[in-house]
Amino acid sequence: MRGPGVIAFALLLALSPAATADPHRDAVLRLVSISSALREEARAAQAEGMLAMDLGSRMAAPECAELLQDLVSMRNVQAVGAADGDLQVKWRGKRELLLRAPPGPAFALEVHDKAGPACAVTSVAARGQDGWQGKLTPVLLDLPGVKGGKPRVFPVAVDRAPPGQPLAKE
Repeated sequence: MRGPGVIAFALLLALSPAATADPHRDAVLRLVSISSALREEARAAQAEGMLAMDLGSRMAAPECAELLQDLVSMRNVQAVGAADGDLQVKWRGKRELLLRAPPGPAFALEVHDKAGPACAVTSVAARGQDGWQGKLTPVLLDLPGVKGGKPRVFPVAVDRAPPGQPLAKE
């Protein structure tokens, strides 16, 4: 998994005594941790391999890619709660999902909804590696600040904007 320093720092904060007293803070830190890990894995995958979605997923590939894009961009996703390594989020203000990042040597992210597993994403070490064709489909993400574009910054003022929404320019 890429970005172990970022993840370790987020977990350190999550395990501090102050964080254990605030479940919402723990959920937000897990959301940031998952977003950072996904962003780092997508950056590394551009050169070394790819992110891919399991073709057996119930969620359509474009919809799963939109969720991942929102996770990377930290928009349209609101942390609801965290339990036993899982993260409950509300996507686009209405759909409740459970995000699970199982431990292992390769990056993996499972998305569950009320009906069960909906989407599974994993990293594939090399595009030419055998064994994934017919089982996985590539997922391409637009990474903020990549391709010569300006990084997208979403300033948030808690008292003036709903969670996850960028402030409008005044």
